[in-house]
Amino acid sequence: MTILFAAFLLGLVFNATPGAVFAETVRRGASGGFKAALAVQIGSLVGDATWAVLGLMGVGLLLQVDALKWPVGLVGAAYLIWLSWDSWKAASIAFSVNENQDEKARSGLKSATDRFASK
Repeated sequence: MTILFAAFLLGLVFNATPGAVFAETVRRGASGGFKAALAVQIGSLVGDATWAVLGLMGVGLLLQVDALKWPVGLVGAAYLIWLSWDSWKAASIAFSVNENQDEKARSGLKSATDRFASK
């Protein structure tokens, strides 16, 4: 039972990071109070747990077949190597915000909203 409680707390911390669930929790909490925000968090935890269980069951079933153990392991290792290589390349590129790109994005958004507003 302690592991479930620890997993629940870890899930709450995981959901507190900025993102869609966090934004929805803040929105519901501001409009509906603590119970509404907690319901969003619990719903997210249940959804995450469901997908985790389904994914682990699928991989577990694949690994029951002896002929698939090596290919699944190799695909997993190749994916980890690709992730590390991609992260390494991204870390070497300097991040900069270009004002011209911001203005292009704003003008594109403005023209798109103008088209919808005129209809």
